[in-house]
Amino acid sequence: HKRYKISIGVMIRIMNQNYKILLVEDDGVICQEIYNYLISWGYEVKTIKDFNHVIEEFEEFLPHLVLLDITLPFYNGFYWCSEIRKRQYQKVNLFLLLRFRCS
Repeated sequence: HKRYKISIGVMIRIMNQNYKILLVEDDGVICQEIYNYLISWGYEVKTIKDFNHVIEEFEEFLPHLVLLDITLPFYNGFYWCSEIRKRQYQKVNLFLLLRFRCS
C-alpha cells in the first residue's frame, strides 16, 4: 500500500486545499485509507458506497476531482468517467483512475 500512498499524495497535495474530491472505490480498506489521507490534508471528501448511483452522488456533491477505481462492480471506472464527462460539468477538471493489485 505504501506505493499508492506516495503517488496519490504527490498528485493531490499540489491541488488547492479547498477542493472537493469524490472517491469511488469498492475495497473498504483502501477507500478508508485514502479517505483518511485526503481528510488529513484538508480536502472535503465524499465516498460512494452504492455503485448504482454514481451520477446522482456526483451531481449532489459536484467535486473538483474524481478518484475512480477502474474495477468497480456493475460498471467500471472508465464507464463512470465517460458518463460524467458527457454531462460537461464545468467544475470538474480532473479524473484519476485507480487500480490496486495485491501481490
